[in-house]
Formats: sequence, C-alpha cells, structure tokens
Amino acid sequence: MKAADGVVRYELVHRREALPTGLGELVRLLDAWRWRLWRQGLIGQDGVRYGGVGWGNVSARVEGPSFLITGTQTGGLEHTDERHYALVESCDGSGSSGLVRARGPVAPSSEAMSHASLYAAASSIRFVFHVHAPELWREGGRLGLARTPDTVEYGTVAMAQAVAEVARRSDVVRVLVMGGHQDGVMAWGASADEAGEALLAAHQASACQGT
Repeated sequence: MKAADGVVRYELVHRREALPTGLGELVRLLDAWRWRLWRQGLIGQDGVRYGGVGWGNVSARVEGPSFLITGTQTGGLEHTDERHYALVESCDGSGSSGLVRARGPVAPSSEAMSHASLYAAASSIRFVFHVHAPELWREGGRLGLARTPDTVEYGTVAMAQAVAEVARRSDVVRVLVMGGHQDGVMAWGASADEAGEALLAAHQASACQGT
C-alpha cells in the first residue's frame, strides 16, 4: 500500500501482528533515550508545528538488515512500549518510491528508508535517531555538520541514498542535517549513548551558536 496522507512516501508491505518475543529490553532502551529527546521537544507533536503531524523517531538494529523503529505518528507519546514499534525486515530502494517490508502492531515511521540506508552503510551502526531541531537545522553549517541537498525530500529513496553517502564518507560523522526536510536531523552510533550524546552535544552547540 502507499499512504495517502503525504507522511509515508514509500511502498509498504506490513503484517499487523505483535512484535516477536525477546525485543522488550531493546524497546525499553530505545524508549529511555526517546524520552530524553521528547522532553527537549526534539520528538513530539502539537497542533501548530507541521500542521499537527508528529515528528521524530528512533530505531535499533536487531539482526542483519532488520531493525526496530517507532511507529508512524507516535511522536506525541511521552513513553512508548511494544505496542508502538515495528520490525522492519527489509528495504528495497531500487524502485522510484522504495519498498519496505515490516511487521508489528503499527506501521513503521515515514523515515524507515533513511534508517535502513544507515544500517546498510556500516555494520558498526546499531542505533539511529531522527529528530526535529530548528536551531540545529539552521546552524548546522556553521557547526561544520554534513547536510543533504536541499532538493532531496524526506521519506524518499533519494534521501535514503543521500544519508547513506554521508555515513560512508567518514567514520567520524555522527550527526547530519537533512537539507530538504525542514528541521530534520539524524544521528547514529554503535550504541544508543553514542548516537544520543552526539545529537545532544550538537543541539547544545547550536543553541550557543544562535545566541
């Protein structure tokens, strides 16, 4: 199916069912970091920003190409549990819109393709966080952050390819600005702490840069 609301842009084959057993600890780890980001407004939802659409998502590699990711439009939740995640089993970016295969109680986030491209770019990447940070998005250039082209839109195969290209260029880069995705920023790392701390450090630096 293809979502009609303009949020999810890839083709999705989704089996609506409970998550496989054994993922509870990983869900709790993701939720702990997600809550820290949610408290700072980096993940969220309100009736004003982006026309009321929720923003931000977190994911973690499970095995091989598969990864656990927060479901679409879960940004407004303060806390998440197994009911709010999808297991993405594969992503195929060879078509014009991309194909995602997933299972779980909810459909995966609209940025699942970009998360998948990062996991494919390097086996060392185990966690990916996507947030909306207006100051960091604006000040990223002055902070020396990589930026995807402004003409590349969110949720597309082109964005997934652009994100992966940044990750493949350097083992040092952990945070990038999504030029064609208003306020969008991605961070990744070998651990949740590595991804999260890199993101928070960049966010704090952008706040200082803007003052």
